[in-house]
Amino acid sequence: MMDTRSNFLDPFKKIDRSANRRESPLSYEINSIDQMKALSHKVRVQVMSLFSDFQPRTVTQLAERLGIPKSKVHYHVRELHRAGLLQLVETRERGGVIEKFYLPVDKSLRIQKSGQGSADLALSILQKQVGRAMVDEYLEAYQNAVEHAQEQEAGGEQTERVPSTNLGVLYLTPQGRQKMQEELRDLINRWEQEYGAATHAPDEDIWQFFISMVPKFKTE
Repeated sequence: MMDTRSNFLDPFKKIDRSANRRESPLSYEINSIDQMKALSHKVRVQVMSLFSDFQPRTVTQLAERLGIPKSKVHYHVRELHRAGLLQLVETRERGGVIEKFYLPVDKSLRIQKSGQGSADLALSILQKQVGRAMVDEYLEAYQNAVEHAQEQEAGGEQTERVPSTNLGVLYLTPQGRQKMQEELRDLINRWEQEYGAATHAPDEDIWQFFISMVPKFKTE
């Protein structure tokens, strides 16, 4: 199970549409090979993550946030737009230059599980590539947060904005694993309904999280 949604992507997201104090985010289901390919690159996952507040942004704004050349971001935004994952929602003229503002197709994206056919096999392979891109994006964000905290501490400043990490090992039956995944999904749903992109306040910091369970294989 993976979720990067300070961010946007949760491959096996269970959407709770029951009545709540705050409205649950909507969800767009990714089920095409073209869309999978568009997301199987770390920079594109990073681009999507920058829309955590669901506010339109230009390529220039995205490039400034990512700290990479505008031309590179333009290429990746173009691919996301071509795949239908980013939409052009507004254009403005400023100083003779047309600014284009983009927004994801929905507040939440989830990846459809694949089946058993050849087309589904291709989707399954791309799912793994998207998962790898998500891991890479999160690890880079984690490293950046660690370095930022170290720089502040070296300058004599104290910060509470430090990564929180928990690592453990559980012995679970298939039923136990499924039960734990469902409970984690429910927990994420509850917190996102109250503190997600659709309801955030100006004084709230953005925190990125990544939850994953992996089988541990014995080594000789």
